Amino acid sequence: SVEALARIGMLVDELVYRPLQLYMQQGVPQEVAELRFQHTEARRRTKLENAQHEWKVVAREPAFGGRRLSVSREFTGVSMDTSRAAEEAFEEHQRKQMEALKRKQKEGIEDMLLTEFKDQKMRELTEQKMQIQRNKDAELERKKRQKA
Repeated sequence: SVEALARIGMLVDELVYRPLQLYMQQGVPQEVAELRFQHTEARRRTKLENAQHEWKVVAREPAFGGRRLSVSREFTGVSMDTSRAAEEAFEEHQRKQMEALKRKQKEGIEDMLLTEFKDQKMRELTEQKMQIQRNKDAELERKKRQKA
């Protein structure tokens, strides 16, 4: 399973479940915490599925690297010698790592944009609440002046 994670550029820590309580921090509205939890959990499940798929691929290979590789005849149509098979396996491994890195970068950018969007919404809501409070305060002040 470590080999499968390495092939797709994933860390074990990325597959660990994190409960909703972890996202509940002082000053963070419950809706925001729940959104963060749901988003993170959905991504974790997708990563888990990807890791399981890759594990199945790795489990079908008797060896990886310098030892004898078993290459399916239905995949190649012909038999390959060990060095060529190892070279192709290494290239495939590198390609998968690059794809995983690109996917992680894309996810990172998406996360950053999502966080920025949520932060902007929170700032807007806070500003609206502050404006409402300023209007109420101004109205109270105006009424106090009229009484005086």
